[in-house]
Amino acid sequence: MDSDAFTSFCNIIPLWRSATRVSKILGDRPLDIKQLRYFMGVLEAKSITKAAEQLYVAQPALGLQIRKLEEELGVELFVRHSRGVTATEAGILLSQHARVLLRQFARARQELLDFAKSPHGRVAIGLTPTVNAVLVAELAARCRTQYPDVVLNISGGLSERLIEWVDDDEIDLSLSYNKRDHGGLEYEALVEEVLYFVEQGDGEPCDLSDVEPITFSEVLQRELAIPSRPHTLRVLVDEKSKELGVEPKVVFEVDSVTAMKELALTGVAGLVMAMGAVRTELADGRLKARRVVEPDLSRQLYLVQSNRRPPSKAVQALSMLMRDMVADFSRRSDVGWRALQSV
Repeated sequence: MDSDAFTSFCNIIPLWRSATRVSKILGDRPLDIKQLRYFMGVLEAKSITKAAEQLYVAQPALGLQIRKLEEELGVELFVRHSRGVTATEAGILLSQHARVLLRQFARARQELLDFAKSPHGRVAIGLTPTVNAVLVAELAARCRTQYPDVVLNISGGLSERLIEWVDDDEIDLSLSYNKRDHGGLEYEALVEEVLYFVEQGDGEPCDLSDVEPITFSEVLQRELAIPSRPHTLRVLVDEKSKELGVEPKVVFEVDSVTAMKELALTGVAGLVMAMGAVRTELADGRLKARRVVEPDLSRQLYLVQSNRRPPSKAVQALSMLMRDMVADFSRRSDVGWRALQSV
């Protein structure tokens, strides 16, 4: 057995262990992957009729499969009513194990197919709103060109949520600002992102090379719209303001980049934000920005992935592509990223 085959064989072990855990719950009653797919389809659709349409199965056949599964397990998995079905306590318990088994079965199948093929299959990635504004269009275009057999699934969210998704095996990779102590995750620092004070513009394009910086003390005297905790921006502003002994004038807590920009565009509040999120508005003069100094405000961007399993060829290809793109964008003047040694 070669090394790749051995690696994939080892990766099937967690699938076997999960199946063993379910066996202990279910005893010797038979249960197969197709039954689990049908069960999860009904659970998510909350209707046998809708699930049958989504699964391309005849409704009577699907209903029969669910009843057969309940008989085999000796429990009622759903409560039937006029609006559809609702999972029972036993159904909820089975769903928790079924999700794990189906994900691991799909991964085991994918890794076995990877032996003799170029990168292919589904790769799920997560991007923060700021990174999404900078990278998503070009990332999708490059992925389609370089890896036409890879299906890219892109999710957006705050850093903490993205890290949870990687940890829960819901996505494969994320570009996030947070770094938390966790034995199951790998963090690779890619760039340092410089932060700016952003406010309503005067109609003239904002050339940051000609703009005087603003001290953090001055920023704290302005009325601000910033995210709530645990957003990295809020944590950073709170920590730095505490060091200065000054309370920031937070008039709005806003967890939407779009809403924050709208408040700045209308002159309602100022922002502490990365340049990449507002570069279009800076270029057309609707917003203006000044780099924050004394102290400098910045944060690091990490590539996050799980270390509990070897990545597939497709995940490896996407992680390399994301590294290359972040490095490319760090050389541009309109993003505000400083390359670190590892990029």
